[in-house]
Amino acid sequence: GRTLLSLINDLLDSSRIDAGKMELVPVEYDLSSVLNDLVNMTAVRAEEKNLKLLVNVAEDIPHLLYGDDTRLKQAVLNILTNAVKYTREGSVTFDVTAEKRDEEHIALHISVTDTGIGIKQEDIPHLFTAYERIDEARNHGIEGTGLGMNIVTSILAMMDSELHVQSTYGVGSKFYFTVEQGVKNWEPIGNFTEMYEKSIESAVNYTEAFHAPDARILVVDDTRMNLTVIRGLLKTTQIRVDTAESGREALALVDKTRYDVIFLDQRMPEMDGIETLKRMQSLCLCNDLNRRTPVVMLTADAVAGARERFIEAGFDDYLSKPVNGRKLEKMLLRYLSEEKVQYIKEALDDAPDDGASESKKDANDPARHGGSEFLAAMAKIADIDVEAGLSNCMNEEILNETVGDFVIGAQTAPAEIEGYVEKEDWENYTIRVHALKSSARIIGAAKLSEEAAYLEKCGDEKNIDEIRAKTGEMLARYRALKDALEAALEGKDASNLPPIDEEMYAGALSNVKELVEAFDYDGAGDILSMLNGYALNDSQRALYDKVSAAVRKLDRDGILEMI
Repeated sequence: GRTLLSLINDLLDSSRIDAGKMELVPVEYDLSSVLNDLVNMTAVRAEEKNLKLLVNVAEDIPHLLYGDDTRLKQAVLNILTNAVKYTREGSVTFDVTAEKRDEEHIALHISVTDTGIGIKQEDIPHLFTAYERIDEARNHGIEGTGLGMNIVTSILAMMDSELHVQSTYGVGSKFYFTVEQGVKNWEPIGNFTEMYEKSIESAVNYTEAFHAPDARILVVDDTRMNLTVIRGLLKTTQIRVDTAESGREALALVDKTRYDVIFLDQRMPEMDGIETLKRMQSLCLCNDLNRRTPVVMLTADAVAGARERFIEAGFDDYLSKPVNGRKLEKMLLRYLSEEKVQYIKEALDDAPDDGASESKKDANDPARHGGSEFLAAMAKIADIDVEAGLSNCMNEEILNETVGDFVIGAQTAPAEIEGYVEKEDWENYTIRVHALKSSARIIGAAKLSEEAAYLEKCGDEKNIDEIRAKTGEMLARYRALKDALEAALEGKDASNLPPIDEEMYAGALSNVKELVEAFDYDGAGDILSMLNGYALNDSQRALYDKVSAAVRKLDRDGILEMI
């Protein structure tokens, strides 16, 4: 199954490259996170073959970079995987260094050296040709399409770089390249190997660090998924968690309830976090309930200088999203009064700070999803990184509930985003894709999150042409992901849904129209549920989502206008 998936992914990437559909999506990223993922994914394969994986990362490399981390990771992983694949004994060495080019850029040097079978000099030029596998007689038992290196060279060409090869037949090979990346923060990455080994050694099952049944907090976020995650993370701490989905709801709650800590989202429609805080402070001058309550900013934009900026705006602290369980607990321990906290010593001893619900080794065991239909179905979705979702949500139960919230939101969100484009309401458009950036990342939908982040940046910069050019592609991915997740929640495989012809689709919508004309919204909902059991194309899915949203709102005029 893994072999087939690898082959299919290579074929799809090659097709996208040939069609000119593969593009770079630069985002801000933490280099240590990228390296951590690469080492984790490679270490499992190396361990299976009893190979040593040696990692050398220069300590002076800036930790916060700007570039397409997804494509960079794909290129490096392809090289690392090949090195392990063609090495029978010995080691694979992964070296990362950098040099400063100017005040905003570095040259990132990547090299992978193995003690594998090596390549004949006359075969090296053929290494990058699509579908051509060199030395086939010797390598016939090794899986592959011959596309891997061709894809790597295509990705690097998009990054104005190229792959170099040095090899001695029967001794080993070295693959290396240099790529320019932007720098968002020059703070050095430090000793990556030490940090990585420490995280592995100290990885333990998540256990809450304290109980606080007498504490009560308020969490304000316009994205229901974020509220679900925080409630789930704090469930075992016994803290009472109130939630609000808007600044107005929050003000109503603050006016009548005393809270120990308030968590307030930065970017919300109508009233953002800063405006809500100002109104909250004015309200507390009249009502003393929460005058001294710490208020923590929840933000997906936790870049250098963020803490100082938010404190200047009146907040006591900030917490980055997706919310990390350990960091959330530490934040609460910082502000909860001592008399309300009952510490659990065992959970605090040597606890990792990565929010992982299980050790990295266990999390990367492909067989670990075998007992869960939901996780097995999630693992089949190409745009989902199940391990990232589990890490963000701490366990399967919270991930399942969070995915459910994502699917509910995705019923209406794509149509809303399209509506904002049509109305040229760029402020609400930007707020909506900002929320999507965060919610997609929580469940492990990194590509969708990156596309939303890019469109959020375009919205901030009023780059309207790019918004119009890229929004449709992003929404197509969003809708397709919603269908796949919905199927996973129901225990179905979205790829196996039967197709529907245009005549049947049109007939079903005609029946929906007749039922709505007769004010029979339940009947219309039943037909829409039936349609959801079929594989709809992008245009069918777009109309289906709009009609479904209108039926839930009992918007009779809107439905009759659409159908």
